[in-house]
Amino acid sequence: MLQDYLVTPDGERLSILTFHGDLEGWQRQIEEGAALLNWTSAKISEDQVLLSDGRTFPVAICKLESD
Repeated sequence: MLQDYLVTPDGERLSILTFHGDLEGWQRQIEEGAALLNWTSAKISEDQVLLSDGRTFPVAICKLESD
């Protein structure tokens, strides 16, 4: 199974997750889990990638990768 990544301009690879159902619940659990593990999480809002450490990037300058 291939894994897709969003790569920020500074080289951070973020796993792309998709889910359905309780979107707010999933988002909260992912953000809480990432914080406990000291991992960076991100979400896309309009045309911006918003990272949990405060960085933001336009989606258009990020790359998609698969492996």
